[in-house]
Amino acid sequence: LIYSLVIGIVYFNVLVILRMARYGLGYSRILYSEEFQRHIATTDFKVALIYIVAVAFFINATIRISRRFGLENLLDIILGTYTKPKVEYRIVMFLRIKSAHQIVESLGMAQFYNFLNDYYYDISNAILRNRATIYQYFNEEIVLSWDINQGLKNSSAVRFYFGVLEALQWRKEYFIDTYGFLPGVCAGLHSGEIVVSEIGDIKTDIILSGDLINTAARIGTEAINTNSGLLLSSSLHKQLDIPEIYTSALHGHVKLRGKSEEMNLVEIKKTNV
Repeated sequence: LIYSLVIGIVYFNVLVILRMARYGLGYSRILYSEEFQRHIATTDFKVALIYIVAVAFFINATIRISRRFGLENLLDIILGTYTKPKVEYRIVMFLRIKSAHQIVESLGMAQFYNFLNDYYYDISNAILRNRATIYQYFNEEIVLSWDINQGLKNSSAVRFYFGVLEALQWRKEYFIDTYGFLPGVCAGLHSGEIVVSEIGDIKTDIILSGDLINTAARIGTEAINTNSGLLLSSSLHKQLDIPEIYTSALHGHVKLRGKSEEMNLVEIKKTNV
């Protein structure tokens, strides 16, 4: 609402400034002139002002709602894409800040959330650049997904992780000066079928469910427990055309919690040049 009122005030002042330039008079003389007073009393002016304020309010509301749900999710909700559950093939990543509990103890809760806001702001470009869709935030963890074709294209899902590392390195001085450390991150990556569905009435959201979510989360936990970087399932690794700037190494056969069989995991690192 405040944003809309500001736009209305700007429009009003533009009319005054244009008349100042036209007639060579000062602000107050134009403002209290008989001609300007007649103009702002007209129906045309009132309609134009209401229209501009209403459009500004709508644009601002749309931006804020899209930031809340994500632009893609907002469009899906408006279009009713997932009113009926759909099975899709996606890549899912759990990206987590290392040593989060120690960070909370060091900073305190209030400062920790200032830190999180800075962190998520700084990795936003990597998210946009690699066409990732934000699913959910869990404090120090963010869950993202890609349509399988988009995630495989140019290894976008892999490039995203290293884009995050580059973004943090770029802001290294700021994080050290402000919080006393540079955060480290790790991630678990997996692909497969997932059910996507819109749920809720009072508050609507789009939910991802299925074994893919659970498995990607467990791989992320393995990355945390072993102080690894980017871990992914060997099945996904086989589908990727990994650029030469990255190297792949077998992490091992791991028995993930909740899984009856061991899973082969691969760790991706950036090649040292």
